[in-house]
Amino acid sequence: MAIVQISKIIHRTGANVDLPQLDIGELGFATDEQRLYVGNDPSIIPPIGAGTTQTEILTAASSLDFSRINGSSNTTMELSTLETGQLLGVSVASNIATIVNVGGNAGGAVTLGNASNVKLTGGVNGHVLQTDGTGNLSWINNGIITAAIANVSQTNPAVVTTSHNHFLGIGTQVFMSNVSGMTNLNTGGASGTNLFYAKRLTEKTFSLYSDASLVSTVNATLFFPAVANTGNAYSQIIATGNSVPGGSSTQIQFNDTGTTFGGVSNFTFNKTTNVLAVVGNVTASNVTANLFGAYNGVIGATTPNLATFSSVTVNNTVNVTGNVNAGNISTSNVKLAVGLENWSIFANAAGLFVTDSATGNTFSIGLTQV
Repeated sequence: MAIVQISKIIHRTGANVDLPQLDIGELGFATDEQRLYVGNDPSIIPPIGAGTTQTEILTAASSLDFSRINGSSNTTMELSTLETGQLLGVSVASNIATIVNVGGNAGGAVTLGNASNVKLTGGVNGHVLQTDGTGNLSWINNGIITAAIANVSQTNPAVVTTSHNHFLGIGTQVFMSNVSGMTNLNTGGASGTNLFYAKRLTEKTFSLYSDASLVSTVNATLFFPAVANTGNAYSQIIATGNSVPGGSSTQIQFNDTGTTFGGVSNFTFNKTTNVLAVVGNVTASNVTANLFGAYNGVIGATTPNLATFSSVTVNNTVNVTGNVNAGNISTSNVKLAVGLENWSIFANAAGLFVTDSATGNTFSIGLTQV
């Protein structure tokens, strides 16, 4: 019968501060700190003074410095008291780089480098990022539109092409300068300056004029040709005014307080259904259009019935090709053309009358409630 012998290998154990110099390859376990070591060859890595030279084996209880990890380039990490919203930044002191918590409640400036290195989604041309004082950021219009110039044509009128949508309207004042190659541009605008007036052609093109009425064209046929795609930080157009539509989608734009575009939900146009909708009163001197909507009856066509009018004010003549069914209509000199031979019916403050256009005779009509 074979004899089975079980041997037990015992490693050094004890407090971490009491760990002696381990033999080459010998293991030592610090029971108080749960850390594991292996002995080095003293001839290769000699101990310093009365100390020992061991290599710590990385465990969950290890407190090894990050700088000792291969590839860390002598960089240390200080990641204590992490909180939501903080970033990891680099702090350099005495040629030692330390990765630390910055931003948020940790404090410290977050340096992002050149502005061209920072990209933020959203926003509109001519907007700036603004805080409300409590940490919330939003895009706010600063009253200036800026667009890089890609080219200016040698034509009459000169046509400017921008590298992205310029958002300029018809007659907007535009200041242009530093377009590579076009040395005459600074004196080609209004009163021999670089002030021009834009006539919008497309989202990325507009023609130049030297007057607000867009009559005097800017003749660039003798200008030195612009260098194509010179869209740098100095080749730009700057136009004063509000560049952003007011209100929400489908709302009609109007001058609001003289400085900005306005839009309200009661005044809209749907380009898909081709319907202009107004909630409220409409005052017009002469309107030629189809009216949809009930006013104590029917005005114009009854289908589709898209709006209810609270009142209709007519200063001139309304021509109706269909029927007008109404209950309370207060009018002054409203003529209704009807197909009754030569007769026409009209009403005024004195009552309801019929005129025979063939004879010129006018007859009053009595009304009876039914």
